[in-house]
Amino acid sequence: MSNKPTISTAKLADLFGVTRGTIQKWLDKGMPIAKAATQGAHGGHQFDLRACTEWYFAKNFERLELDRARTCLAYEQAEKIRMDNDERAKGLAEMSVIAAVVDDLVLNAKKHLLALPCKIAPQLDGLNVHQREATIDRLIRETLEDLAKYRAHGRA
Repeated sequence: MSNKPTISTAKLADLFGVTRGTIQKWLDKGMPIAKAATQGAHGGHQFDLRACTEWYFAKNFERLELDRARTCLAYEQAEKIRMDNDERAKGLAEMSVIAAVVDDLVLNAKKHLLALPCKIAPQLDGLNVHQREATIDRLIRETLEDLAKYRAHGRA
């Protein structure tokens, strides 16, 4: 009989974070017992924690390594997604900046379009219908070309 300190089934289950039923399954698979319970005894088996831990890791090494590898992979994948999202976020503009650019573009378009009647009217005197249509078409196209060249807030 060994003088090593022993622990109960309940304590062993608590330390491993499992149920007493799991401890029983491990016993069936060969987990060492420091002191077997005597028939009719209420105390149950006694265990050497070190021997049980060594047995557990020896039996479960491959599974634990696989779990560790999966955990590392999941962490790396999450980190890659975070980095990708950070990189994509750099290409995004704040809504207030976009609103200012759109406002500037709309105001410029409004200015050019409202100026059309004053620009067109003097050029229509004495022209026939076809000439008027051609003049209006030309001036609208010129205005649209000017608008297409416009860059808000000096942006190229």
